[in-house]
Amino acid sequence: MDIEYSNEIKTTDEIDVATTENPEEISPINDDELIDLRDDFYNQSRVIKEVSSLPTVPPDNFYDQFRLYNDKLYIYIDDAWQEFFGYTSPLTTKGDLFTHSTEDTRLAVGSNGQVLTVDSGEATGLKWSDINLTISYTAGESIDGSSTPVGVFIATNEAVNGNIDNTTVDSFTDDLADDKWYAQTFTTPTSPVGNITSVGFQTSLKKEVGVTGTLYAKLYATSSGKPTGSALASDSIDVSTLSDSTFSDVLFDLSYSLDANTMYAVALESSGVTAGEDLLIQYNDGSSYSGGALYYSDDSGTSWTAYTDSVSSNPTDLYFFFAYTYTWGNDGRIYISDSDDVDRKKIDGFCVSNVSSGQSANVINIGGITGFSGLDVGDAYYIQSDRTIGTTETDVFAGVAIKTDTLYTAKQPGASTLYGAIASDNLRASANTERITTTSNASPTTEKKKEIIAPISGIYRIKFDFKGAGTNSQGARIYRNDVAYGTDRTDNNDYYQTYSEDLYFSAGDDIQLYLTALGTGGSAGTAYIKNFRIYYDLGTLLISDINEQIITD
Repeated sequence: MDIEYSNEIKTTDEIDVATTENPEEISPINDDELIDLRDDFYNQSRVIKEVSSLPTVPPDNFYDQFRLYNDKLYIYIDDAWQEFFGYTSPLTTKGDLFTHSTEDTRLAVGSNGQVLTVDSGEATGLKWSDINLTISYTAGESIDGSSTPVGVFIATNEAVNGNIDNTTVDSFTDDLADDKWYAQTFTTPTSPVGNITSVGFQTSLKKEVGVTGTLYAKLYATSSGKPTGSALASDSIDVSTLSDSTFSDVLFDLSYSLDANTMYAVALESSGVTAGEDLLIQYNDGSSYSGGALYYSDDSGTSWTAYTDSVSSNPTDLYFFFAYTYTWGNDGRIYISDSDDVDRKKIDGFCVSNVSSGQSANVINIGGITGFSGLDVGDAYYIQSDRTIGTTETDVFAGVAIKTDTLYTAKQPGASTLYGAIASDNLRASANTERITTTSNASPTTEKKKEIIAPISGIYRIKFDFKGAGTNSQGARIYRNDVAYGTDRTDNNDYYQTYSEDLYFSAGDDIQLYLTALGTGGSAGTAYIKNFRIYYDLGTLLISDINEQIITD
């Protein structure tokens, strides 16, 4: 096959191309051959067809892989026609990323503090997202955080001790034989968060000489204020271990998941105790207990009768002298934070799901949490008594607003620390050029001269060199988002001094330095600044340190 060469590309209208019955087929070229082939086309241009539209059928030989279209050279490669001698980048802005959807395309740079994440729902499979760490927890109660995030904490096992107080003590003289049972009803407290996992029942007992057998303490549900159903939990002691001369405190451990603010009963039942042999139990007969009453049964719990004695006929005035220990929690479930409830004065993150008790909920405890509205950027926010967030300081610090709809938190579960910038002597950014503000006026002139954007929330060490010259003192001060923030520095000694401050800034904040010059009305006053620098490391910092750095002016 004869091919004509020339110094420039020609079309089929200008020259003839020889043909053959069996043209040689050449496999499509690969990427590594493109550079050499490009140089070959510059120096020994081959005949290429000019077309009004690019073919839709893939070429079947080497030369048909090239076409002139709209005054541009195209090559068929990777199953598509592409410009060969030129390529226009889709990137337009600093920070843009080159990516691909159905074609090469641009992913615009994200906002300060955002990170690149994979999202199959996006055209390019990528998107910029606020930094956050979402963890799934089981809800212990209904929480609606889908429209506005709700502060939550992870319930852990906790215990509270108490007793049904009494000042007047008496004791049973009745026997505690196998068919004679006594029961004390009681009501669990309302304050614990989550289910009560156990109750320790402690009472005072002694026996008559020679009494043996087993004494059981059993936990029951109640119906109409009396024990009902099968025992929920039980514990026992050997009666022979009791003293026959003094009362001894005996603790029964009843492990069961109890509901808060619910009446239960603890029954004392014996086995192997002979009728007529007495087990003595201390009880109160001098004051009222509203949470329950004392009952007995002569038929092994089939029926129950309120216990009375010569002092009182009201069973709520008679009750076992006992102490209790409640242990509650819910195996890592989450509950709503509340600054006014001693059991809820804590926070481990924000729930962003609408869930009922027992359902899986998404909780963010590190990063930017969106979904709020009307936040004041840079302000610290706290959990309030109505379980929302607000700027009124409480014992439950929630985070710092970095946008009007975004709260930044880096709360570690169960801790009082955040992850972010920690003031150090590690230089991270600097603006060293000397700048001045000057005026002859007797009224001050204030100007912004330096500005560095905070890349992450935390406490920064900020240093700068400042001097003032003139009859009056000149000023320099650190600002935050154009609001006076740091200490007001003044000087008129006309020589540089270095100043240093540790201040909190949120991610995206403007760390600024303003100069103030003051003249006399005749002579000038001049403020000078140079070497404006920020220093920090990354790590965990105490929330209390952050609170101390939130300054308004």
